[in-house]
Amino acid sequence: MVKENLNNPGAAVFLAVLGAVLILMPGAAVSTLVRCFGLVLILIGTLKLVPQLRSKMRDAAGNAALVSSAVTVAAGFLLMLCPEKAASVFPMFAGIVILFVGIAHLIRAMEAKQAGDPASRMMLVFSVITIGCGALICLNPFSAVTTLVRIVGVILVYNGITGFWMEAKKI
Repeated sequence: MVKENLNNPGAAVFLAVLGAVLILMPGAAVSTLVRCFGLVLILIGTLKLVPQLRSKMRDAAGNAALVSSAVTVAAGFLLMLCPEKAASVFPMFAGIVILFVGIAHLIRAMEAKQAGDPASRMMLVFSVITIGCGALICLNPFSAVTTLVRIVGVILVYNGITGFWMEAKKI
């Protein structure tokens, strides 16, 4: 049943159109996704906050839950107001990790060169590329997110076109 729903021309066209939107407007897609997540945080925080405000109990656990709910609502509003900055935090962490991995690989490549390893030159090239990619992501993290969204868009367009073509061949 599910397989039939995924293999129809309507689903293929939907995937292709969604992919085209992601390719053409990756920033808007990321901002919309982050804003939706912010809205969810606001709703969850509010649903937890209202009963806690009405409660007469003011013990340490109740106060901690109250603060936690308020922080959740505040985080949701922050995501709604600054989606680009919020979206850039995740690739920034990934860029830092990639940068440190590249530096570790560079150290290993230099050790391999001192040991006379013939593969040390390739190790050096790969570690420099890794360091460059990590630095690039750290310098422009939002661009890294939009590039990833575009890649997903290309995959969806490809999937939609091939799905449509395969359905047409089945006739």
